[in-house]
Amino acid sequence: MGWTEKEATYYKKNGNIDVKKEVEALLTGGKDVSRVLAIRNVGSVYYVAVKSYKEYVPGPDGKGTWEDIPEEKRPVWCGVILTSTRDRVWFGYKDMDETEGPGEDNCPESILTLLTPTDNEFAKAWRKRCWEHVEEKKRKRILNRLDIGSIITFSRHGKTIRAMKRYVNGWKYPRWCDGQYYYPITHIPGDFTIEKAMPEGVEA
Repeated sequence: MGWTEKEATYYKKNGNIDVKKEVEALLTGGKDVSRVLAIRNVGSVYYVAVKSYKEYVPGPDGKGTWEDIPEEKRPVWCGVILTSTRDRVWFGYKDMDETEGPGEDNCPESILTLLTPTDNEFAKAWRKRCWEHVEEKKRKRILNRLDIGSIITFSRHGKTIRAMKRYVNGWKYPRWCDGQYYYPITHIPGDFTIEKAMPEGVEA
C-alpha cells in the first residue's frame, strides 16, 4: 500500500500535529474491533501493539459480520506506520502490519514483548530481525562503558578494523579511532570483539 495524506485531526498545544494520536486513531477500530495497547516511535516510524477483539466473518450473501473473538484467543499484533507531516496541516502515513514483513525492523522491546505468538511466517521473520536488533543495541551499550584506551576489533566492508577509544581535538566526547578514521557507535556492528578493556573486567 502506498502513502496516504489527510488533514490532521489532532494537535499539540504548540500547534504541531500530534502524530502519536493520529497513529492511534488509525489503528483503533470501530465497534470495539481493536484497541491500541502501546505505541513507540523510532524517528518517524511508529510501532504499535494492537489487540483484536473482533474478526470479520464473510456471509454467504456477501455481507459479513464482525464476531467476538474469545478472550483467550484475542491476538496482539504489531502495526508499523511510516509518518510525515507538512505545513502543520497535513498528516501523511503508510500503514503496514507485521504480516507484510516490513523493511522497518527496529521495533522496541517494550512492544515486542506484548505480541502474542503467530503462525504467519512473514511476521515470524520480521520479529526475529527486530529481536536481533534489540540484542545488538544491548550489546553495543558496552562500548559506552569502556574507558579511554580500550581497544576493539570488528569487521566492516570485509575488512578487520582495530580501533581505540580516545579523545579527538575538537570533540567533546571520545571516539573510536583506527588511526585514520573515526567510527560512531552506529557504524560498529554488534559482533565486535574487546581486545583490551579499560577499566579491566568489562566484558562483552
